[in-house]
Order: sequence, then C-alpha cells, then structure tokens
Amino acid sequence: MSFKLNPEKRRAIYERDGHACQYCGYPVTEKTRTLDHLIPRSGGGRHGVANLITACVSCNSSKGTKSLDRFRLFMALKRSRYAGILTCDQYDQLVAMGVDLGPIPVVVFPFETIGGEQ
Repeated sequence: MSFKLNPEKRRAIYERDGHACQYCGYPVTEKTRTLDHLIPRSGGGRHGVANLITACVSCNSSKGTKSLDRFRLFMALKRSRYAGILTCDQYDQLVAMGVDLGPIPVVVFPFETIGGEQ
C-alpha cells in the first residue's frame, strides 16, 4: 500500500539507514528502495519516521504484513535446511507438537545493531 510522505523526510530516512536495506543489508538504489513499516499498518503501526525503515523491494515484498518476529522466523527458515520445505505455520505446528527440529539460524537485522556491531 502506497502512502504519501514528505520528500525531505523520505530522503532523511534513506540517509539515516545508509541507503541500505535494513533487513538484508544490501545497498539500495532509487529503483530498488522502498520504505517499510516496522510495525505494519494492519497491526496498528503508524506512518511516523520512527516506524519507517529503508527496505529493498524484495525484502519489503517478503515481509508484507508480517510482524517483525514473524518475518525474522521467515528469514531464519529461508536460511535453514528447511528452506522451501516448511512454512512458518508448519514450523510452529511441529514445535507445538514437541517435534525437535534442531536449531535454526539466528537472524539479526542490520537496524538492530549499533554501528554494524552485534
């Protein structure tokens, strides 16, 4: 869903985020950059600068209306041996049934680090 944001604020967010996707860390260009709501609008998130981050089109599309925790699980599964095999819902169901699926990768997004340090 598109929304209007003052061009200066939009530019300030891209600069604050170092012109890099705050989910995957890759540099973004004018053609590949978007703004994403950390807390989705559907979950009560606002259009304020504190709730907006730079995201590449791919990550923004993958995140959709997922919460940050849900997107973190999505990315972890994508990086695990379960990539393309289990959805987040299937993973949750198996864990709830007591199935030991072993460890999945820990996902820390670039915006969660201070100066790029974990």
